Amino acid sequence: MTTLERLTEALHSSTGQFLLVVLVVMVGPLLAGRIRLPGLIGLILGGFLIGPTGLGLTGEDPGTVDALGALGLLFLMFLAGLELDLVLFARIRTRALVFGVLTFALPMALGLVGSVRAGFTGAAAILIASFWASHTLVSYPIAQRFGLTGTRPVTTAVAGTVITDTLALGVLAYVSTVVGTDASGWQAMLSLVIGLSTLAAYSFLALPLLGRWWFRGPGRSGSLRFLFAVAACYSAGVLAEGLGVDAIVGAFFAGLGVNRLVPRDGALADRLEFVGSTLLVPFFLVSVGLLIAPSVLAQLSTLVLAA
Repeated sequence: MTTLERLTEALHSSTGQFLLVVLVVMVGPLLAGRIRLPGLIGLILGGFLIGPTGLGLTGEDPGTVDALGALGLLFLMFLAGLELDLVLFARIRTRALVFGVLTFALPMALGLVGSVRAGFTGAAAILIASFWASHTLVSYPIAQRFGLTGTRPVTTAVAGTVITDTLALGVLAYVSTVVGTDASGWQAMLSLVIGLSTLAAYSFLALPLLGRWWFRGPGRSGSLRFLFAVAACYSAGVLAEGLGVDAIVGAFFAGLGVNRLVPRDGALADRLEFVGSTLLVPFFLVSVGLLIAPSVLAQLSTLVLAA
């Protein structure tokens, strides 16, 4: 094996892929800023360049980048719940609910029409339509950078995102249960309701109790409090997946659960925001770039469908 082949193999390893992501996080936003584009565009395009459909620097299996991206997405949702202004949310909860239902129902209806016109019927059409009806907070870091996370529009959008994802998850649970098993639709929905209720009990009752005990007792140091917040985020994600609920819903619920334990202007909030904005959330945005396929993106049918 030549030196070049060994270097290529090392670059495709977990360590090499981690290095590539860190380099993209360092350089991508700087280059995007030079041409007056948001930094997240640089991260997404950088992910495309290092990925299999770009220069192929990660190799054919960018598993480490995908894993880092999944961790970053959960942390992004956790931060969204943590930074949500609960007092403001209480005042606009009706508006947030209406917004969430509309941002689910309208794309779902259009997706059904598009799926049927594309030749899909029944459960397949419903499943494809649900893809359009869910979304993630990809642009949330921009709101963070401009200090807009406590405003009414951002609070409404964050709450609406969780509502749309939960409703889309209900569609997925219904379709997968009815098509893949002998269970009925109501059994699928009952399972989802039980899962969400259990997750809510853990996030809104157990985590605050554990957090208050930890902060007053063993976890008085800043590092231990930081580790508790991280454990809260990912334990809720693991529990959610075990209950058949999407992990991002669990991470968001965990952020809401410990919201009152982490003052916005405190040292712990600063540490969490620093780690999220410096590493974990950029990892997610880089992993999004791996999904870009130029051969598909350039097709007229893709552009028409996107429009």
